[in-house]
Amino acid sequence: MSLVSVTPSATFEEAITAMEINDYSQVAVLANAHSLYGSVSWESIAAAKHRDPGASFSDAIDRRARDRVFDYDTRLLDVFGTLQQHGFIFVRDDQRKISGIVTAADVVRKYDEKATPFFLIGEIDQELRHLIVNVFDEETVKEACLAAHISFKSLDTMTMAQYQAVLNNVACWEQLGWRLDRGLFIERLDEIRKVRNNVMHFNPDPVRPSEVAKLRNFLRLIRSYRGR
Repeated sequence: MSLVSVTPSATFEEAITAMEINDYSQVAVLANAHSLYGSVSWESIAAAKHRDPGASFSDAIDRRARDRVFDYDTRLLDVFGTLQQHGFIFVRDDQRKISGIVTAADVVRKYDEKATPFFLIGEIDQELRHLIVNVFDEETVKEACLAAHISFKSLDTMTMAQYQAVLNNVACWEQLGWRLDRGLFIERLDEIRKVRNNVMHFNPDPVRPSEVAKLRNFLRLIRSYRGR
């Protein structure tokens, strides 16, 4: 999250406006680019006004936030406790400037971005395995894999490429009985396989939202037809 700040001499209106127009729950109070004076949040404003309806803006500044400034290269694991307790931390860049803020919500969002593709791929794998095990016998699966020039050991160790080989087999597809276009289905399954390989091999590039949507839709499709 980019840093939004006000000065120690700001007003309640200025801080509230800064939070409102950015949809933030807190803003930094900076004496200068290198010095964090504190922070102001909806919580600290409410607490100050509750203690004294005539409180000044200075009364709402949480100066304890100065203890929650971390260098940009600090490991996320080292600040989890602080994030959990206080909800946000400030980040100092390589020039020692207070340059950003990280909130607990940011961490949850980032975790969701990273974890969701893993979970979806795992569920797709499970659904395809259950489908093949429940519809085809092991000899049929083996023959379909060998016909596609793919080795086969057992139903328990099947890979995405083996699922693809079985479902792309004309006889197997007819036995499945799904009123779907086999070519389009296999084309999408091949795309899913490539996404799976990127994720499982820890490709540093994030999974694109469009790819996550493909995973969700494909999982929904399999489940809807398996339930028929």
